[in-house]
Amino acid sequence: MKNVIMYYYGLEPNDIHQNGRNYYFFINNDKYKFFVTDLSSYEITDIYKLSELISKEYRIVPNKMGKLITEVTDFNYILINVPEEKEDVICLTDILTFQKSTSYLDISSYTSLYRNNWNELWSKKIDYFEYQINQFGKKYPIIRNSFAYFCGLAENAITYTNLFEIKNIVLSHKRIYKNMDFKNLYNPINYIIDSKVRDVVEYFKNSFFKDKYLFDEIEYYVKYEINDSEALEFFARLLFPSFYFDLYEDILANKKDENVLLDIIKKIDKYEIWLYEIYIIISKYHSIHIPEWLKKE
Repeated sequence: MKNVIMYYYGLEPNDIHQNGRNYYFFINNDKYKFFVTDLSSYEITDIYKLSELISKEYRIVPNKMGKLITEVTDFNYILINVPEEKEDVICLTDILTFQKSTSYLDISSYTSLYRNNWNELWSKKIDYFEYQINQFGKKYPIIRNSFAYFCGLAENAITYTNLFEIKNIVLSHKRIYKNMDFKNLYNPINYIIDSKVRDVVEYFKNSFFKDKYLFDEIEYYVKYEINDSEALEFFARLLFPSFYFDLYEDILANKKDENVLLDIIKKIDKYEIWLYEIYIIISKYHSIHIPEWLKKE
């Protein structure tokens, strides 16, 4: 791979470290990652343009032909110059600050990154997963035994999407994690465009599965940061089990063993209680209905 990097980028790394099909190396204390991507050329182009406007710390490096994607043995690669990682992890304030600090951007032309049609996206995802499950037989017993429940959660979330139209879209991220390094908020490969509640909800969901319930932060957010329609978006996204489906996709891609699902499955009763308690908080400030099955005595 050293010869590939030298040929396409004119860089001469002394030592290249490999992780599967991905690589990283240092040149003069600058860290580079050369990794496989499934993003389209349109998405990469939009991400590159946005990243040039936002942060110079993360930098997608074009190759010597001026292309952002380099094809190597039938795989598409991107080279990115990444900043030094820090130990400081994000909090709700960091997410809100990111949204406010990028609100000046005109994001209307970056259509390849739009992910705000939740009804269509979620419905297609569920249909495709159901098709897969019917095809792979008994290979994944944990998925077979748990999928119906999480599919039901997703269908509840999809029902909510009929109650609102997402109007306030912002620069967002594919995923936000509780222990995400602050600088990774500015990793352009993670950029998408979606509802203002997306990143916040994913942060709260991820925190739950790390045993952090964050009720004070949740109450602050729903009281001061969102309107009635956005409260419906917030609750719909809470219901949608992205945490399960992300692992599902990793399992089918042979990146993880299906036993990783057990940590989620054993917490689902607590998750329902958590959802109900969040509903109570939201209902103090916004008009919102609750699924009948979630009502607690």
